[in-house]
Amino acid sequence: MELVKKRKKDEETNAETWTPSKKQLEMNSWLDYINHEIDVSKELDADFNFPKIHLMSHWIEQIRRYAALEQYSAERHQQAHKTNVKDGWNASNHNLNYVPQVITFQCRILCFEIRELNLQALTQR
Repeated sequence: MELVKKRKKDEETNAETWTPSKKQLEMNSWLDYINHEIDVSKELDADFNFPKIHLMSHWIEQIRRYAALEQYSAERHQQAHKTNVKDGWNASNHNLNYVPQVITFQCRILCFEIRELNLQALTQR
């Protein structure tokens, strides 16, 4: 928690004046902290007793009985990842505060898609 508070304070006060090497150093220390927390969490929660894994135990019989779902494909999820994350990242300025930029980009894209659907519905009336 100390690093989180320090990082937030540093970002609020110094982020504009950081050099690229300082930004990289801050990002590396943040990633080290996250990886450490993940390792600690894995050690504490080393079992697979959570709903997603439990549900998989029921799928085995369903797949044997009915076979795999033909309409299910991972391609849609991969495409959504590309659209949601990669395109948003590419549209950001790649600084330490990229998450709001990615979210704003995705919201903008969704707004245009909704607008297009609304216009199509209006023309069909």
